[in-house]
Amino acid sequence: MPLSENEQRLLEQMEKALIAEDPKFASALRGRPSLAGSRFAAISLVLMLTGVALIVAAVVIPLMPIGLIGFVALLVGVLLLTAPKPADAAGKKSANQGKTNQVDFMKRFEQRWEDRNQGDQN
Repeated sequence: MPLSENEQRLLEQMEKALIAEDPKFASALRGRPSLAGSRFAAISLVLMLTGVALIVAAVVIPLMPIGLIGFVALLVGVLLLTAPKPADAAGKKSANQGKTNQVDFMKRFEQRWEDRNQGDQN
């Protein structure tokens, strides 16, 4: 069921408020960006295929170093494929400013929680 215009507007306001209050948390909720179209996708695919081939070769020709190199290549390929993109310079904030925003957010959240609990007791 689609949202009404009022609900969509409220949802957009809530998203903007969340991004303003805690951009790190908001970016975590968005999930990891996909690297499928980037240059790392081809490199990681080649590394993964090479790693699998080396592991199979190490089983056929019982040489442990080949299998170890294959495992490392496979691991690096998977890590390159799943690693998040570095944040752009415009989205970066200083560590202290991010911590201050997080503390303010937690104080407001705790105050709302206390107000809610006091409302239930009255």
